[in-house]
Amino acid sequence: MPKCVDCNTIFSKLSQNGLCSKCRDTRLTAPSTHSTQSTGNRRSSYSAQTNLQDNPNVRRCSNSSQSSAYFPDEESRAKSNSVNDNNIGDKTLFADASTGTPPWEKLLSGQQRIESSLADVNKQICTLTNRLIGVELENTQLRKDVHELKLKQATTDSKISFLEDENRDIRRQNTELKTVCTQQQRFSESVDKATRARNIVILGVSEDVNLESASGDVEKCEYLLASIGHPMRDFSARRLGANKRDNPRPILVSLGPSAAGRREIIESAKQLKTKEVTKRIFVKPDIHPAIRIENKRLWEVQEREKERPENQGRSITYDYKTRSVLIDGVPIDHFNPHF
Repeated sequence: MPKCVDCNTIFSKLSQNGLCSKCRDTRLTAPSTHSTQSTGNRRSSYSAQTNLQDNPNVRRCSNSSQSSAYFPDEESRAKSNSVNDNNIGDKTLFADASTGTPPWEKLLSGQQRIESSLADVNKQICTLTNRLIGVELENTQLRKDVHELKLKQATTDSKISFLEDENRDIRRQNTELKTVCTQQQRFSESVDKATRARNIVILGVSEDVNLESASGDVEKCEYLLASIGHPMRDFSARRLGANKRDNPRPILVSLGPSAAGRREIIESAKQLKTKEVTKRIFVKPDIHPAIRIENKRLWEVQEREKERPENQGRSITYDYKTRSVLIDGVPIDHFNPHF
């Protein structure tokens, strides 16, 4: 039966170093004392081996671990092997041969480093988890915002579609209204033209100075009509506009049914330029003021285009049928009176 190296107690099972459990715990709790004892045991073993080598009556051991030692008998050999095993155990269990640090301290130090590393990893995991939660919340909010934007876009598209339809209807109605307005304008012009068909306007007749022996406006008109070869009394005459001192007001003459035509009178009015008294008097057809203003504007446009250097050699005319100013047959301005 094996015996413990320290207490020589017989046990059925010992540790690898030949110690019982009690002696092994004692060595673990007091390593310095045991280390001193182990050193003493190694010295005793060395002295015993030296003495055995000097004794010629002993025989050489064939064990590879003790190939240089000599033992007088088997009991000495067993004791020597036991001491050497204890010495090896002292080195492996209690101290590192190079640094002198016990193995459990290395284990504890490694365990502490591992625990510190695990704590850092756990901290990083917590940080990443919090960031992931924040990203998920932000992603959820973004999805919510995108959904709201899609709803708003759908509403906006619906409104735009409705406004496009409404704008299309408004444009159609506007086109129809323009057509109606054009027709009404032409109708009004025709009615106004028919009303003014028997009217003429005499310009340049003084209000204060007599014309030969004629003093009143009716007498002055009779004198002028007689001087151009159309004597008549079937007409009415009145001044137009506000009284102005420097510029005499025009006279509106409404011809009667039995009087000569307006065209003949206007063509004969050229004879007034032959007399000194009447050379500054003009006879014009009676037209609506808006039409007269628009005709004047188009005449000014025509004259202005003729004076432009880039239009030299080009044909600039006024088309009475379409009432447009043309440059080489291309209309550039249209008749558009404002009643």
